[in-house]
Amino acid sequence: MELEKIEILDSEMPLKLLNLKLLEEFQNRADTLTKSEVTYLKNNLGELLGIVPIKPEKITDKNFTHPFERMVINPCNKRINCLEGLRYPPESIKHKLNYNRASLEGQSIFYAGAHGTLPVTVETKPQKGQLITISKWVLKENTTLNMAIICQDHEIALSNPEELYSCYQDYHAQLKRLQPNTRQIIERIYQLVIEAFTREVNPSIKQGYLFSALFANLFFFDPCNPVDAIYYPSVPNKGGAMNLAVKPDIIDSKFQMVEASEFVVVKNAEPGARIWHNFHTATCKQYDKHSLMLMWDDHIRPPDNPVNEIIIKNEIQFD
Repeated sequence: MELEKIEILDSEMPLKLLNLKLLEEFQNRADTLTKSEVTYLKNNLGELLGIVPIKPEKITDKNFTHPFERMVINPCNKRINCLEGLRYPPESIKHKLNYNRASLEGQSIFYAGAHGTLPVTVETKPQKGQLITISKWVLKENTTLNMAIICQDHEIALSNPEELYSCYQDYHAQLKRLQPNTRQIIERIYQLVIEAFTREVNPSIKQGYLFSALFANLFFFDPCNPVDAIYYPSVPNKGGAMNLAVKPDIIDSKFQMVEASEFVVVKNAEPGARIWHNFHTATCKQYDKHSLMLMWDDHIRPPDNPVNEIIIKNEIQFD
């Protein structure tokens, strides 16, 4: 339903505001919620909100001039030889998946970053001695993506105005057209959404992602207007770069991998710095469309290059 057509009566406001206050309190202590509280939220978030305000944007390949980039730390320091290893987590390991920014426990979602390699490196933080693979993905030609854009905050919009400010202005213009009670509720809901997607999470307490994961799940599977992807600010990059979360079936049907590059991390970033030193070991620009096997072209490694010692010490395998 269009937000302009929603009318919230004065008599309905006390309960709606009470529900939102309850959600705010839950979100503030997301790290420490009990299992029963988490279950309650999973079962009742949509009802407590009452409105799913996200208005998806229709996105095509013309909207993005650069590929999205995804970094994978290679399991067991072995070369990834199949496209499946560069996509979303496979069905076989879903039971091992913890909460993430846009995914619940056991939920497989494809994550990538915009604006080049550095933002995804800052997100992933690979370590010296690890083998990593960075793949580039584009939306197929003549394909439309139903995308939710998380930008309904003035500060976030200004952190990346070229991409976000127009969308933020559209949101602000829409607010002005709403009935006063509806506007108040919508603004409170978006405050929850923004706080969830910009929350700094302790890496050792993944439940801190609970609310952004719950909102993402609500957007992905909204019965009226489900989204294919969510475009949201990168917290480690302070909103100056964006991340993309995409449902697996959408990756399979609407995206294609156009290039992958393999690296050995030879030096970590210095404290407070954003520079990693990597040795480029191979490039893949094509794969078998049936078997999904990647076709790697190895790069020359000079015998006296220090990377060879790192490869041996860390048992990196290219077979």
